[in-house]
Amino acid sequence: MKILALFFTFCTTIASLQATGRFTDMLVKHADTFQILSTPLEYLENLDRSTLGLFPSDELVLLTSCPRSYIAFWTLKNDSLFLTNIVNCADRTIKADLHTLFPDRIADHGVFAQWYSGTIDIPSGKILAWVEWDFRTLYAYEEVWHFENGVFGYETFYQNHVVNSPFWSKAPNRLDRLIYGKVDWDNVPNDRNIVAQTFLRFYLKPDFVLDTAQSFTLINGETFHNDENPFMLETIRVAHQIPSWNVYLRKGRVLPNSLSLTFCNRGRRKFRH
Repeated sequence: MKILALFFTFCTTIASLQATGRFTDMLVKHADTFQILSTPLEYLENLDRSTLGLFPSDELVLLTSCPRSYIAFWTLKNDSLFLTNIVNCADRTIKADLHTLFPDRIADHGVFAQWYSGTIDIPSGKILAWVEWDFRTLYAYEEVWHFENGVFGYETFYQNHVVNSPFWSKAPNRLDRLIYGKVDWDNVPNDRNIVAQTFLRFYLKPDFVLDTAQSFTLINGETFHNDENPFMLETIRVAHQIPSWNVYLRKGRVLPNSLSLTFCNRGRRKFRH
């Protein structure tokens, strides 16, 4: 198995609701194909969704930027949701064998998603903000299709908004210096062999609340969910020092903010006062 690690291409990067959404599932309805911000396959019990469980291949390529390892394709036929294909993120010619995974469920249209009761979110329009991880990239509009046991029920339409703060409207290079200029490098280990990247997610109002389930630290590629490590503690301290934040409204609710910092020897030399 080959592992392609798309991590630390640059030593110093920052993110406040930036990047991905690259590896979303896809849904076909009539002649239209939609990118969806939902993962119905994750709700199916007793299915090995691990990489080797879906794609038992020695030539498999993994992307660290696609932790699910797969992209699922769906179709809507007569208001029923069907799974039609599962491909590998890095190489879409590598496909899961649906006949092996679902020997008693596969039909002409695919595998009926009877297990799924929930929503499928379909974004459209301009991208208002990129999100560093997960499917929280914010689009101008969003349709939400509601399903019960794999059958379409009704849809809800939303218009999303962003209220931009003056601080985050600055040019990226200036923003880099402003944010990393707030880092106290004495608070983190001074070890040239350590590269750490934090992913902090938090709510601002009424008080600063850390989203512990979605905040983590990568240290030399290993994930740590302990928010007491020095890199995360320093990221939290820096977040408190930032004077204002953008406000993101998705489906009528305020989204959490996020901040990602990279700590390495190069960054220490570049940004330390």
